[in-house]
Amino acid sequence: MDGFPQSRIVLLKDLNEKDVSFFTDYFSQKGKAIDISPKVGLHLFWPEMDRQIRISVYAEKTTKKQSEEYFKSRPIPSQIAASVSNQNEEIPDRDFLKNKFYDLQNQLNGEAPEKPENWGGYFVKPLKIEFWQGRENRLHDRILYEKEGNNWKIKRLSP
Repeated sequence: MDGFPQSRIVLLKDLNEKDVSFFTDYFSQKGKAIDISPKVGLHLFWPEMDRQIRISVYAEKTTKKQSEEYFKSRPIPSQIAASVSNQNEEIPDRDFLKNKFYDLQNQLNGEAPEKPENWGGYFVKPLKIEFWQGRENRLHDRILYEKEGNNWKIKRLSP
């Protein structure tokens, strides 16, 4: 890691009372960053509504079973793509990746691949959630929820 903050869009999959999850290559930049520090920032933005949410979370890996279940729920071409792509590794050109994809697809002959060992999910457990609403004259509303034990403390912040 080069010390610069990292940001990446991820597809949040499961949402329940305790956490949300997403899936990725554990050897990707985000996977390596989470291994170094499980502290993660999420940012959701709706420019049309002048709203955003910032969430500070701790990330932890899902179980192997949960990762396998989600992997198998994906279309087979997506499973193959995850199997042949080593995120962030340099490749000579696009054809190299396409050839790896089609080679594995032909070997599998319509069957699904096994989940790669380096592929899986993370649960993200919120600790802070800030709701921001843009207002006239930059008198924005900012409401912060902070987890204290099993309870949430609510604060209004100055813009």
